[in-house]
Amino acid sequence: MHESPRLEIQSSWLVNRWVILSCLLFFVLSTLYQQPLLAAFFLFLFFICALAWAWSRYALNKIYPSQSLSQTRLFPGQSVVMRASLENRKFWPLIWLQWEQEFANNPVLVPENKAEWFSEAHEGEMPRFFFRKRLSWLLWYRTQHWQSGWKAERRGVVTLPAVQLSSGDGFGLAAVKKQVNLPDLLQIVVYPALIDVDASLILTQVLGMGTDRGGLMEEVTLLKSTRAYQPGDPWKRINWRLAARQQPLQINLYEKVSFQPVRFILDARSFLASDGKEKDFEDALSILASIMVILSEQDIAVALTLPQSGQFPAVRTAPDSGDHHVMTLLERLAYLDLQACGDVFEAAQENGRNGPTALEQVYWVTFDAAKWLQRQQNLRITPNLSWMILSYRPFTTDNSDEDKRPLAGRMIPMRALKVNPSGQIAPPDRNEAFNPSETENALKQG
Repeated sequence: MHESPRLEIQSSWLVNRWVILSCLLFFVLSTLYQQPLLAAFFLFLFFICALAWAWSRYALNKIYPSQSLSQTRLFPGQSVVMRASLENRKFWPLIWLQWEQEFANNPVLVPENKAEWFSEAHEGEMPRFFFRKRLSWLLWYRTQHWQSGWKAERRGVVTLPAVQLSSGDGFGLAAVKKQVNLPDLLQIVVYPALIDVDASLILTQVLGMGTDRGGLMEEVTLLKSTRAYQPGDPWKRINWRLAARQQPLQINLYEKVSFQPVRFILDARSFLASDGKEKDFEDALSILASIMVILSEQDIAVALTLPQSGQFPAVRTAPDSGDHHVMTLLERLAYLDLQACGDVFEAAQENGRNGPTALEQVYWVTFDAAKWLQRQQNLRITPNLSWMILSYRPFTTDNSDEDKRPLAGRMIPMRALKVNPSGQIAPPDRNEAFNPSETENALKQG
């Protein structure tokens, strides 16, 4: 673990080497001139100032903090327990000690104990939030453990920052601050909130007719085998050729084929045009995440195309299904920063590895379908894509409107998919924790 240099020493004017030497000098002079009371006063002052001076310089030496989390993947509203410890590896005890961590101006997590949460705002600057924990009496060669409950407030990713430790003497004459990096890089991912949505329209488009809940449909041109007829079997499945030969009734069993994969292309920058851009963007991500979970439960392969977001490049995942895959997609949504998102059209125009293909059902997720239509003429993607629009801002199309006619029958208003606009369903039981470093590497690889 690397320790940064001491940040700041705050001390009274008494905690000064010249004051300490002066107290010692006056003590010697008072002793020579046989002034016992004055000599006792300067001796007491000398010890107090010298002790405070030494405490301010050596109190935080060989102090080692550590931090761990009960879980690293959450949904909004869920809680996580942060366990921390401070180890004193020297013979010098600490009378008091303060643990402080600074978080972003729009924190993803907040402590459940509001007495440990502080904010500071300076004129012309964004407010800063601090978590502060006050401890007392960390004796020599001892370790003090404590824990704090935190609640996920919103979607996002937070890396626990370095710890700023503060300590000093018991007289309040001197205090010292030092920033110490934690031995392990801890990262918490908060997925988009899952809400109750009606995905029947999308399921109808993808599943079609003659399907089962396994995400498969029967291909009537591919006969797999036959079996004996049982009461209740549909007549259309009877093998009439065998029946014409006066053989026992047989039921045809057909091969099952997987459905057309679904790809969602998120036009995040379009939400910058919204008056409530952050709120609308989070709501759209919740709807999108909930739809992907429903499709995955039907064993329908889902893929995702996302724009570049800050230091993370554009994302183009391959279609797949299953819990692990859909949770990976939700994690990629958690990394999105609306203000730092690039143009998703650049990612959608690339037909290389994991790009949109004619074999996929493509859903464009945008804030305004009309604005998207103005740009789609410049797309250089496969012209025979099967595409639909999930528009957050609804509008109606009219055959008399030549500009909007291409959207007729292709637009689905996102907010209309919400069953209960104020209701949030419990997230699925996904307790598998993913390695933060593996997730970051996967995102960098695109």
